[in-house]
Amino acid sequence: MTPYILIQSTRAPYSSSAAVDAYEAALAASNLGLRVKYVFVDKGIHQLNVNQQGQLISHKNMAKKLSALPLFDVEELYALSSNNIAKEDLVLSDDIEFIDHAAFVSLCENASQILMF
Repeated sequence: MTPYILIQSTRAPYSSSAAVDAYEAALAASNLGLRVKYVFVDKGIHQLNVNQQGQLISHKNMAKKLSALPLFDVEELYALSSNNIAKEDLVLSDDIEFIDHAAFVSLCENASQILMF
């Protein structure tokens, strides 16, 4: 199995800089040629909401940024959510794989490094 870095994004999009930090870490790792798997956990899934209005609080739309991940070879995208969020309401809805807790644990166990934001 090819080693990979697992990035866990756990925060809502504008509650802190954590969402942007996770995104930038993924881009940096990808630019170094590392394999990256990206998982949105709990409130982190709200970063993908297509109806964000970050401009109302002077922030760039996080969903738009995240939609560029596949362009940077970050294509293994997962969501572990206890929230009732419809896949159709998310950017990258065709690229996101919803996983259960067992699959999440497996991702963590097999990662060479885990970065949690």
